[in-house]
Amino acid sequence: MSEIKSFAQILESVNPNRDGNMLFFPNDSVCTECSRFLPGRADVDWIISQRPNITTVPRCYCAKNLAEAQERLNHMAQLPRSVRGTTPKLWHEASLANTRETEGNAEALHLIKAFVHGNAPPVVVLSGPPGTGKTHMLEAVGRAYIAKQRSVRYALVASMLDSMRPRSDGGPEADVAEYILPHLLIMDDLGAEKASDWVADKLMAIIDERYRNNRNLLIATNATQAEMIYRLGPRLSDRLYDVNSGKVAHSYIDDPSARQSPMFAPVEEDYAEHHEGYGVH
Repeated sequence: MSEIKSFAQILESVNPNRDGNMLFFPNDSVCTECSRFLPGRADVDWIISQRPNITTVPRCYCAKNLAEAQERLNHMAQLPRSVRGTTPKLWHEASLANTRETEGNAEALHLIKAFVHGNAPPVVVLSGPPGTGKTHMLEAVGRAYIAKQRSVRYALVASMLDSMRPRSDGGPEADVAEYILPHLLIMDDLGAEKASDWVADKLMAIIDERYRNNRNLLIATNATQAEMIYRLGPRLSDRLYDVNSGKVAHSYIDDPSARQSPMFAPVEEDYAEHHEGYGVH
């Protein structure tokens, strides 16, 4: 009742000629965050329509503001869509809810769920053969972070490096800071890029900053530890395969490639012929 009384006082300040019936607005029609009327309430709208002396109604914009914030975070995150839809060009968002546990990924799934809840080391590395669902897990974690209003940046490592290479005018399209500032950085397919001193230096600048400052970093790779040392050097690998500090956790996913399953089978020719705009992938 204290919320309603407080809200009635707000109404009185904007509607000097109000009547006492204001106190009969439903309790759950008031936002507990801002003490304003929640939108989309037909019962409240009807009560207001029956009281011509109400000229101003404080409306809650918390949900709208939250949706806009979520949209901004989604745009910045650049997360992929990893779940196959019903047509060749329809893909849905991956989430922890639609991540299926298997014999080969059970440990990894447990680890990323702990990571989302802050019960895992700040750096998590998922490794395993191509097609075993690593990107699905990365996306699911990213969306869980966004749902908590935390900033995320997903990067396919080869594309990330390309965006930082000097252009003809001398400036890169992206800066290292773009990958250092978010609450969570997700690096997909690390170790597939062509090795060079420039590549190692850029990756070191990003990974070492997050490693040293215990900032959340989620990595997926098809490479083995030996391959990572060969391609990116011992300094970077020493951080990614740190087993003593408690800063890094690893999980190997040992499942058959989902891309070899019927889910990823090519589209039949007669389907493509009768559904203009869809191609074979």
